[in-house]
Amino acid sequence: MKATHTADLAAGLLLLSRDGARLDEWHPNATLEIERFELGAPMTDSHELRGPSASHPRGSGEAAPGIRSSQQRDLYERRLEQHRIAFVRELSARYGGHQVCTVGKVDLHPNLTNVVPSRAVLTLDVRNTDETTLQRAESEIADYCDALAKREQVSITRRSLARFEPVVFDERVVAMVERLASARGNTVQRIPSGAGHDAQMIARMCPTAMIFVPSHKGLSHNVAEHTDEADLITGADVLLDTMCELTEMSFA
Repeated sequence: MKATHTADLAAGLLLLSRDGARLDEWHPNATLEIERFELGAPMTDSHELRGPSASHPRGSGEAAPGIRSSQQRDLYERRLEQHRIAFVRELSARYGGHQVCTVGKVDLHPNLTNVVPSRAVLTLDVRNTDETTLQRAESEIADYCDALAKREQVSITRRSLARFEPVVFDERVVAMVERLASARGNTVQRIPSGAGHDAQMIARMCPTAMIFVPSHKGLSHNVAEHTDEADLITGADVLLDTMCELTEMSFA
C-alpha cells in the first residue's frame, strides 16, 4: 500500500507539455510505504535507496571435455550456475554493508528431464547504496563471468535489464519526518531501502523522503503480508503532518 500527494511522472510530463510547467517547480514529496519490517519494530524513515543493477547472464556451448552423457551434461550445466550463484553470494558477504546480490531466476533450456540442456540463463540483481561500490561489484562480476567462460570452455553473454543510481533523500524532509513521527510518540529509525520505489525517481526532481511502517514478520510483496490497522493509521497521520508542514515551507 502506498500513498503520495505528488502526480506521477507521466502526469507531470503531460502537464509540462500542456502549459509549460517546469519539473523543477514540483513541490517536496513524501510517500508512505507499508511493508517489510518486523511487527513491533519502530516506525522508520528512509534516507537512502539502494541503486539496483539487474542483468541477464546467459551461458551456452558444447559440452566440456570428458562429458559424454546426458546426465553428466546436466550436472555440468548446473555446476556452472552453482559457480555463479556461489560467487555472487561470496561477493555480497565480502563487500558487507548494504551490498546485496540476488539470483532470482535460473532456467535450463529446454528444461526437460531427458534432454541435454543447451544453455542456462539466470537473472542477477545487484544493489548498493554507494554508486562507486555498485560499479566495482558490477565490474568484478563481469570479470568473473569472462574468466569462468574461458576456464569452462563455454560462451557467456550478458545484457542489462535495468540500471539506476542509488538515491540519497533530502535531509530536510527526512529530518522533518523524523521529528513529526517522534512528536506523536513513535520510535524512529533511519534505514536504507533496498527496493525500487517511485520516490527514487521523484527525488531527482524535488526534495523527497519516505515513511515506513512495520509488517508482520517483515513480509513484503507476499500473499501473507499484513500490517495492523493501528500502524496504517499511524503512518498516514505522520504523512499528513508532513504534507501540512511542507506546504508552509519554501525549498530553494
